[in-house]
Amino acid sequence: MQLKEIIATRDLTMSVRKKPVIAQVSLHICQGEIYGLVEKNDKSRQMIVQLLLGNRRPDSGEILLFGQPWNETEVQTGRVGAVFPRAAVYPKLTVRQNLEQKRMALGIARQKVLWTMEAVGLDDAAEKQARHLNTTQALKLCFAMALVSTPDLILIDQFGGKMAEQFCGLIHRLNQEYGITFLLVGSSVTPFAGLATCYGMMYDGKLLQEMSQEEMDDVCRQYVDFRVSNASKAVAQMEQMGIAQYKVINSDTIRMFERFSERGSIAASLDAGGIGVTEMILRNESPEEYYLRLAQKEQL
Repeated sequence: MQLKEIIATRDLTMSVRKKPVIAQVSLHICQGEIYGLVEKNDKSRQMIVQLLLGNRRPDSGEILLFGQPWNETEVQTGRVGAVFPRAAVYPKLTVRQNLEQKRMALGIARQKVLWTMEAVGLDDAAEKQARHLNTTQALKLCFAMALVSTPDLILIDQFGGKMAEQFCGLIHRLNQEYGITFLLVGSSVTPFAGLATCYGMMYDGKLLQEMSQEEMDDVCRQYVDFRVSNASKAVAQMEQMGIAQYKVINSDTIRMFERFSERGSIAASLDAGGIGVTEMILRNESPEEYYLRLAQKEQL
């Protein structure tokens, strides 16, 4: 069954002072996903967030939210929540009072405030003024302000550092128990690892690739690439050696996902069988390295 798209952008394009900042970006964020969007360029990353939240209008392209053209009422009614490291709160009001202000503005039941404080771990600081919160508590209040309406979608900007340390477990639990879709935006893939179910990799305003966690696992797992004179003959011989976990990349390259310590003897056996092995490389690429490699290709 095809998942329902929560956010879809079509050829989203934006320039600032005639310089492209976002270039024909088409994102697909589906219901129930934890989507990690990475963009190292600060201006492009900030712009895509502003566009997705409706704070800016694109030069061309469109944004669909819940299958409909973007409408600010979706944010106003609490279906979309946003978490920023420096979210606007009333500094002289307590944690509870800040959440009450948001609850009343959205017409939400009073008990949701207590539930939200408990969910983010702020119930012991309920009567503390926002200006007196420590860094961790301040981040939790930002998250609570976005969560109080139990939105369908929560966008978290600048995801990484303390934000990632504090909220990975909570994000996973809210996603699993309440089906909340998360869009995590950051400058590095690393904080998303083990949490995101999908990735969108951008560089200088261009979308390089969208991929699932399963696809990321596939490209980042350890393997040996054999460059051979004839891939089809090499496969037949490798299967005779009991090798089952492999992938034919092209006519002269086979990727093996097992028996790494035996790669030297396997290459020797292939060579003895009349199949020339011109190259043998053991690789183990991290998600961050994979993203940087994509970005490097884009710069060429």
